Parts: sequence; C-alpha cells; structure tokens
Amino acid sequence: MTLVISYVSDTISVIISDRKVSKGKEAEEGFSTDEIKLIPLRNMGWSSGAGHAGFLNYSKEVLSDLFTYQVTDVAKTYTKAMDYCKKIDPENSKWIEESVVVASWRGPGEGGNQRFYIGVLSKEHIKNEMPSLLVDNYIFVLYPNDYLKDLDKVRAIQDKYGYLYEFEDSAEKLFDRLLNIFREIAINSEFVTEYCDIGVYDNHLVGEKKRISGDVSDLIEQNSKGQLFNNLERIN
Repeated sequence: MTLVISYVSDTISVIISDRKVSKGKEAEEGFSTDEIKLIPLRNMGWSSGAGHAGFLNYSKEVLSDLFTYQVTDVAKTYTKAMDYCKKIDPENSKWIEESVVVASWRGPGEGGNQRFYIGVLSKEHIKNEMPSLLVDNYIFVLYPNDYLKDLDKVRAIQDKYGYLYEFEDSAEKLFDRLLNIFREIAINSEFVTEYCDIGVYDNHLVGEKKRISGDVSDLIEQNSKGQLFNNLERIN
C-alpha cells in the first residue's frame, strides 16, 4: 500500500514515497506507518517501490551494489533478484512478480554524455532485458490500491495536474506540482501517509544525492517560501 511519485529530466531526477506498509498482501494484519521505503542506492541514485516488502528490500540491496550503469545491467540485476526471491518463497511468487520498483541512476546517454534515468522495474515492465524508462519531463505515479480500484480517481488526478511538466530550472515549480499531487492522493487514500520522503539526484558532473522528509503540507509551505531546495540534505 504505497504511493510513489517519480520525475526525470535531463538535469534532475526526483522520487517521492510515503511511509505506509501493509502487513500481508491485503493488509490482513494491519499497517505500519513509519517505514522508510525510499532508500539511497550506494552506487546509483534512489529507489522505492510497491509490493512484497521482503523482495523490495532485497532488490534494493542488490541494486545498491551495482557498479555498472548500463540500462540492461539494471534490468538483469533486478530480474536475478526476483528469480531468487521466488525460489526461496514460492508461495508468494505471484506477489513478487507483481511488485514494482522505481530506481534512479546516472549513466551514458546519446553521444556518451551522462544523463539521469529513472527505471520502472517489474516482470511486466522489463522486456528483452530492458526496463521501462521514464521519458524526460514525465510524472510517473505508482498509485495505492484504492485508486487502482477506482480509476475515476486516477483520471481526476491526471485531468487536474497532467503528467507532463517541462522543467525549466525552477525547482520550486517542479516541487509544487509533485507535492500537491502527493498531498491530494494522500488525503483521499486510506493506504497512504501524508508524511513523505523525497530523494533528489542532480548535478551532471558528480551526481549528488539529496533528501528531505516531512509532512507534505509542511514541505509545500517550505517550498512556497523558496526554502525547500535549500533545505535538502546532501548525503554523498
């Protein structure tokens, strides 16, 4: 039971995640509301996801150890992690296959120049050893279950905010869009916390990871005052 919002352009990538985790596939044993699902990948950017918690944690660990940044390497590493977890937990194979991870990294693009990527990783999203890659300036949302079961809610978000945002070096405008989408979904979903974690990966020259956490309304207020980007904590 997760909300993850991702965005990538040629100069920045952002992943925002809530902290609510279901205990059991259908929350048979309730929820935990303080699980940090957004983690820094040691040699890449950030990762979060939705689905089988044990598998998600393991897949993030193996991605964190990845030293090469070719798109196919990311997909192959994820697929090996999925196959391993299905082997040791065959009863939950379908749940593991349905799980989705988003991960950001920096790697070679056209002409050998470095660029930012966000990949969507799952059995469905990986084809011919290639993950689904977010196109530049596209907002990608992993919706919670109650939205997926009522697609009118999904369409309402799309109609109100749109999924395309042309980044023009205004971090405040970008975060305003992303955080307001997050807040509207969180307020209207029983499966999402209003407390969120934001992971930013920017700076083409060195690839800097930065983060900030807090109640989404407080973060929106910081952003309206032009303070949010300056309050990001650099972690590498």
